[in-house]
Amino acid sequence: MKRKLFTVQQSHGSDDLSFANPPCVHEPRMGTVLMSHQRKTWLTRTAISLFLVFLFLPSLNLFAQNKTVSGTVKDEKGQPLSGVSVVVKETKTGASTNAAGQFSLSVPQTGTLVFSYIGYNTVEIPIGSNSSYDVTLKTGAAALGEVIVVAYGSTTKRTSTGAVQTVSSKELQDIPVPQVTQKLQGKLAGVQINQTTGKPGQGMQVRIRGQVSILAGSDPLYVVDGFPIVGDISNINPDEIETISVLKDAASTSLYGSRAANGVVLITTKHAKGNQTSIGVNAFYGVQQVPQKGRPDMMNGAEFAQFKKESYEDLGQPVPDVFQNPQQYGEGYDWYGGMLQSAPVQNYSISLGSSRDRFSTSVTAGFFDQEGVLRNSDFQRFSLRINSDFKVSDKIKIGFNAAPSYSINNTPGSDGAFYATNANVAVPGGLLYNSLLTWPILPYENPDGTLPLSAWIPGISAFPTPNWYRALNEITNETKTARLLSNAYIEYEPIKGLDLKSTINVDLGNTSFINFQPSTSSTTFASLPPTTATSIRRNDQYYSWLNENLATYKRSFGDHNFELLGGFTTQKFRSEAAQLRLTDFPDDRIHTIQSAINIDRTQSFSDVQEWSLISYIARLTYNYQGKYLLTAAIRRDGSSRFGSDNRWGNFPSVSAGWVASDEKFMQNMKSISLLKFRGSYGVIGNNNIGNYTQYATVNTTTNAVFGSTVAPGASVVTLGNSDLGWETTKQFDFGIDLGLFKNRLIVAYDFYTKKTTNLLYNLAVPQESGFTTFNGNIGELKFWGHEFTASAKILTGDFRWNVD
Repeated sequence: MKRKLFTVQQSHGSDDLSFANPPCVHEPRMGTVLMSHQRKTWLTRTAISLFLVFLFLPSLNLFAQNKTVSGTVKDEKGQPLSGVSVVVKETKTGASTNAAGQFSLSVPQTGTLVFSYIGYNTVEIPIGSNSSYDVTLKTGAAALGEVIVVAYGSTTKRTSTGAVQTVSSKELQDIPVPQVTQKLQGKLAGVQINQTTGKPGQGMQVRIRGQVSILAGSDPLYVVDGFPIVGDISNINPDEIETISVLKDAASTSLYGSRAANGVVLITTKHAKGNQTSIGVNAFYGVQQVPQKGRPDMMNGAEFAQFKKESYEDLGQPVPDVFQNPQQYGEGYDWYGGMLQSAPVQNYSISLGSSRDRFSTSVTAGFFDQEGVLRNSDFQRFSLRINSDFKVSDKIKIGFNAAPSYSINNTPGSDGAFYATNANVAVPGGLLYNSLLTWPILPYENPDGTLPLSAWIPGISAFPTPNWYRALNEITNETKTARLLSNAYIEYEPIKGLDLKSTINVDLGNTSFINFQPSTSSTTFASLPPTTATSIRRNDQYYSWLNENLATYKRSFGDHNFELLGGFTTQKFRSEAAQLRLTDFPDDRIHTIQSAINIDRTQSFSDVQEWSLISYIARLTYNYQGKYLLTAAIRRDGSSRFGSDNRWGNFPSVSAGWVASDEKFMQNMKSISLLKFRGSYGVIGNNNIGNYTQYATVNTTTNAVFGSTVAPGASVVTLGNSDLGWETTKQFDFGIDLGLFKNRLIVAYDFYTKKTTNLLYNLAVPQESGFTTFNGNIGELKFWGHEFTASAKILTGDFRWNVD
């Protein structure tokens, strides 16, 4: 058959292709394209070039079209906002504003800039031809989208179903006090924070929704960067803290199980932010005084002498010569006021932060120095915190935190208790209390400025009084504490939505206590100087480590949003303590151990304490369209503190919420920004009963006499209880969150009831058994209460006042 074929021809002078009619040839099956070797080479090169262009075109365009934009972000009052996140939407490109509210960022020619900041509405601006952007952020509903830290994760105010209150560092930074708990006073509903001591540098007593135990302790559990620490947070520099979340109901605390009955305080420390370098300095200096209005109303010298004179006259007894002329004493000696002083307090902190694409680190160093209003009392704290995070790849992230601190505390006996005679048992009284009982006509200082050993005047038959003023200035009662909080973690995202995290946390502490009471000082009325010089030396050291392995999976199916958490944790604690009580020093100026003649063996000892905890946790969080909320959680704890027959406990909780303001029938109620109802129920525990209480303990200092020989021995001194378990608290909470006028006014109400059963208590047993008490679980306590909070942002945004 015959077919007409096309021949591809290429001229040497151009790249144009032309087609010509070829001669007829016979080809039974297919056409033939006639092509020279040169033409084949050209087409091959063209194809390769086009392939490479299309392969690298996105990246070439990105680099070719990037430009730099800058600008300033301010609030509604025109004040610059520091730390505002500026991000190119749907990318990882971003920066943060500096202290002047300024930012600079390399962006593509097209896209959207997203400006976001906690407590303010998010603003999105298309990237156009402008190179400068001045943005104003307004307060509003964004505050309800603020991320808050909860147990083993985070949520938002809008979707939270538990009773959680959060305080940010911005709310606390202007309060010049040394302790974190002092900054929280009056800011949290249902949380009582009381100052139980006037000693410098000491922490506060915190009670969350009441005291739910008699003997097992009522202090909350403190969790620093995910680490449940030992003891309190008095040694933490407040300038290191970013946010504080207080978990109050069982639903929010149940993932801490057997330690959560007294509530949980979550502390998150500062990390570098948003692709920037920042420097912050905080300093304050002040003077403390005990106001006259708060002091006891005491008689002066003349008033006291008049009182004694009239007392003798009323009794019909002759008035001693020393009281015949009361006015001679004038003001006399103000023993209480003489013990006090005006005391300076100062604090200095510096913070450095640097964040880049893959690495960020922040350093906070602090020094705090407080002299006490009681003479010869002071407190110093040196602190350092380093938080570093490194993004190895898009799927792997690692981090390391270290926070060493060192404090020196010197506080002679005051506050109604003194520990000089025994570091474990406080002696009632104290120097301040004794000073209130001392006659104001007795001198604590001689005319030449020297200090007498005791206070008395000739002609008074009363027993001389020890010179409390001298004792206050001479007694050494010093505690030095070194502590290290540290953790390291690795985080891996194998697939989208699944996050695997493993952490190791360490808490190391060492405390050295030295008390020296010279022979020239006395702390009790019954002991006049000169006395026997005594000293107590005690050293405590401990370590606690925690390993957590968590898996978190987030997934959304249309309007259904899920988050599933599962994990395994284990923690161990061990402490060692040794104490010596030394007496009979030949010279008050020499305090060394070898200079003491005697060692008081009844108050010298060594001690070891240990406990361990192993736990499994799980939590399911679900919401539909962000307005129907449900959370269920459970923790299973195994503790060494309890009996062999009762080692394990389960602590479940469930909570639900309804964001009614998102319903269609409320869309016309413009004044209501948020209306949310929430309720929860859960079971939590309290394991603060000390260690070894479940065992029959043995006293190894029981000696026996055989004839004329004393033989060492041991005896059982307490009964064991293999069924000893933790206290159990069941709690129900119902709450309402209401935001009005674009959340300028936010109101929250909570009603709660909680019942604590299986109270840990020392039960009396018949003396015929050879024992006096028995550790067991008995009795119950019930609590209920109402909480109401209101916060208003009145002078923000547009403010108008119309007068008719």
